[in-house]
Amino acid sequence: MSIEELITKKEWDEDISLCMHIFNDEITNEDEEYVKSLLETAYHRRDNRSSLEYACDLMIGWVLEDCIVELLNMEGYETILNSADRDRKILTKPKADSDLKIMVDGEEILIELVNDFKGYWKRNNKVDLRDNKYANLKDENSLLLGIDYKYSEFFILDVSKAEARYIPFHYPFRKPAYSLKLDKNDFYSLDDASNALSNVLENYSKNL
Repeated sequence: MSIEELITKKEWDEDISLCMHIFNDEITNEDEEYVKSLLETAYHRRDNRSSLEYACDLMIGWVLEDCIVELLNMEGYETILNSADRDRKILTKPKADSDLKIMVDGEEILIELVNDFKGYWKRNNKVDLRDNKYANLKDENSLLLGIDYKYSEFFILDVSKAEARYIPFHYPFRKPAYSLKLDKNDFYSLDDASNALSNVLENYSKNL
């Protein structure tokens, strides 16, 4: 389905016209003023992005999360959105909750979704989490699901057991971060996503 069809099906609270204007790079003055009114002072979250760039990144993330929920439910997993922006409305003060909640054998598993469009993870053997994200996920016993769109692969890590290194100032983020180590054995092909995810989730749920 198209992005507009997905947004309609998922009943986003944010105005569909605004979303499609952003996705299609057809921003109106009214759109720009609305986004700025919400995000212009959100310096900490935006990093060095403009309000519109941040809104676009935010909405791309929503689309990908909704697609992952659809796919996991098709595979038989009871999956729902868990994040503060699950109603798909730009929030001025969002909370740092994990993105997804999955029920596996009666156990509740929280998952944070991250994306890589340029192959950064494989080039550097790491995934970087900004600010307090790592600590929040560790406290929630969350899994980290990373999708590498350049190489059509993904990883899924138990954050509490991942090897992490603190970075006092992460230049691209313009704030502190944690770097989680990855190696080639952590990656699975997206073509085998169903089997790989099933094995990881089943094993993880047994140890909860």
